Amino acid sequence: MNVRIEFLAFILLGAGCLFCFTAALGILRFKSSFVRIHAASKALTLGAFGIISGIFLLDGSWPARGKLLLILVFFLVTNPISSYSIARAYYRGVIRHDVEGIDHE
Repeated sequence: MNVRIEFLAFILLGAGCLFCFTAALGILRFKSSFVRIHAASKALTLGAFGIISGIFLLDGSWPARGKLLLILVFFLVTNPISSYSIARAYYRGVIRHDVEGIDHE
């Protein structure tokens, strides 16, 4: 395999892991539910994109690449939509606001 492609794949994998770690930190650290949903949806989408793209470059078989491409498209479509639906339900009061969570004090 080409060294440049491997280097790019490892950069994408590292960036994806960093974005996923940032999303987890945002979920734990932020106080507002809306900001938590934003951190989870945006950073996790970028993290998954980086990880799946890195694996796409490292794997040499076309059937596996096709499956990874389908997973990537599915994730890029469903994650923002589901985050929007959860935030909208929370805003409209369908989800209870008094649910105890992590203590931030």
